[in-house]
Amino acid sequence: MPVITNVALLLTILSFGVPSNAQGRSSSMVRVPEYDNMLDERYEITDHAGLSHRGDCASLCHRDVRCVSFSYNILTGRCLLHSVHFYNMKRGVSQQGWRYFKLFTDRCPLDYVYNRIGKFCFRHDLLQASWSEHARRCNDSGGSLLIIDTPEKQAEVVKQIGCCQDIQNINLYLGGYKAEGTWRWVDGREITPTFWYNSTVNKQTGHIAISSKFQYMWAVRTSNRRALCEVVNVSF
Repeated sequence: MPVITNVALLLTILSFGVPSNAQGRSSSMVRVPEYDNMLDERYEITDHAGLSHRGDCASLCHRDVRCVSFSYNILTGRCLLHSVHFYNMKRGVSQQGWRYFKLFTDRCPLDYVYNRIGKFCFRHDLLQASWSEHARRCNDSGGSLLIIDTPEKQAEVVKQIGCCQDIQNINLYLGGYKAEGTWRWVDGREITPTFWYNSTVNKQTGHIAISSKFQYMWAVRTSNRRALCEVVNVSF
């Protein structure tokens, strides 16, 4: 995920709070000013008309567990809730009045995307690096390489990373490696279920990457790649 430049300043000037939960954990809707007057209607959850203020749109997003971002038109009061964080507006259209906001929670590092359904935060590390280097970078940011241990999590991750990729063929390291002939996650668990694009791939040696070339199924990679980090068990 692209890191927002001068995050602290943006949080002060362009964000506003939404209600904290019973544990006192807060969240913020952070405006992305470079997306002003742009609209991408993909990954829409619901569409609302005639809202008087962006706060009304934020409240609707806050109440819907699927929502992690929203678009609000300051001229018409139209509000669209989205199930992804858009990394860019390359597939959007130019329309006056639109403002785009992303949901952040104080339980996630600032450059992580929060997935409310799966209760995890994750980050797309754009650096081309080895699996070991990415493991270190994820740890340094407060997380670990991402683990996909359910079909539901696979679907949520694919939805987010597939929404607006900046390159056509991308491989992203996950937290899977081969130890003594057995594929394991970085937490030591044996990997199950699996989402290999080809049943023979798991005989190879290397590290697991999710690959857009194979419809975001898994491949084995050994050279420098991008990666996905995560923080798990995050309650909203």
